[in-house]
Amino acid sequence: MLLKPIYNQTNYLNQFLNCRDRLIKQYGFGDNKYYLLKCPVCNKRSSIFQSPKRDTYIFKCHGGCQFPTQKGSSDSMTLHNLIKNHGGSDLFQRWEEGVHAEVKDSPKERGQNYFGMWGIKNRNTERA
Repeated sequence: MLLKPIYNQTNYLNQFLNCRDRLIKQYGFGDNKYYLLKCPVCNKRSSIFQSPKRDTYIFKCHGGCQFPTQKGSSDSMTLHNLIKNHGGSDLFQRWEEGVHAEVKDSPKERGQNYFGMWGIKNRNTERA
């Protein structure tokens, strides 16, 4: 599956934050927003911010919660895992349908780049 850009994920992030009044405060503007909220596990302060690559959001609990990962445990998780584990089944279904796309439908599989444009090809002329 191919994850769509971050601006498609913000709608689902807002739905997660508005559910059960989790949001405490929102900081920043434009693309650099980050949020303070209540942790769904321990109800202490936590935050959601963009990853350094700016491709998804990261949830971090400041209360000491540990979440299982492939390499052990961590105090942070991606937005996908947060919605999957704590967002509810209906929100997770909408997330799966709205944010993920099949790889066969992507422009890269048809030979185009990310924006749907064809690559530049050099013209080879026959020499006589």
